[in-house]
Parts: sequence; C-alpha cells; structure tokens
Amino acid sequence: MASLDGSPDPVGAVVVGKSIVDAADVACAVDDVAPVPSSPLGRTALATCYDLRFPELFRAQIDLGATAVLLTSGWPSQRIARWNLLAAARACENQMWVIGCNEVGRHGGQDLGGNSLIADPWGEVIAAAGQNEDTLYADIVPSLPAEVRASFPVLPDRRL
Repeated sequence: MASLDGSPDPVGAVVVGKSIVDAADVACAVDDVAPVPSSPLGRTALATCYDLRFPELFRAQIDLGATAVLLTSGWPSQRIARWNLLAAARACENQMWVIGCNEVGRHGGQDLGGNSLIADPWGEVIAAAGQNEDTLYADIVPSLPAEVRASFPVLPDRRL
C-alpha cells in the first residue's frame, strides 16, 4: 500500500491532490506521450480532462510501463455519466489504477460535476466522491496491476 504524499501510513490511505512526481520528470513536447516516472503507486502516468476520451493515450502509457494514472479534470455536470464510464473503462481495459480528480463548482459558465474516483485495475470504482468538495481515501496496492495482468493476460493479445 502507498500514500500519495510519500509519508508512512499504516493503513495505506491515498490522499489525492499531493504532488508525487517532479515536473522535470514528466516534461515533454506537445505531441509526445509524457514520460511515466516511478512513484509510490508504481510507474505513474499523467492525463488531463479530455484525454479520457482517447484510449490510445492510455495504451501508449502502459507501453511505457504505467501501472497507474493520475487524471485531473473539469468535466461538466451534464456529461458526468461519461466521466464515470470512461474512467472505469480506462482502468479495466489497461489493467491499471485510475485516480481521477474532477473539479466541483462553476467555471467558464459550466457547472462542474465532481465525482472524483479511484478505479482499480479490474475497473471497479473503490472510492468515489459526490458533487461537492471531498477527499478520497483508498488502499492502493502497487503490485495489483501486475497480478491482474498475470491472472487475465489480455494486453499481449492486442492487435492493430
């Protein structure tokens, strides 16, 4: 189990919102997939908002060794069902942790939907917030993606 802030935690709580990687470790050109540095979660990728609609990005990240992705977002309330669906789908299809933090409140004339979540490598949402500001806690087992990938090895069967 790991704490995102790197502090020792006997129950393995994960606090979304703490910086766990150095920005210099993930700097890249606009058209490149960002590097996937090591973190307490394992190899951890980064994604934002609209990226969630492009499964190819997440496949490129697992090809670089990702076992988790931190996803920041500003999805509006009117499309929040797609946020929940796609975040769980990215976790399941890539057999990785998806830790998604979605804004709440109002921005740019849009009501933002909240619903931050943590989905495990099976695609099960193990922690979820509502439409208000909240802090999520979950037990993150960095080795779980490897265990899931070994027990149900779908990724080597990819064709395209």
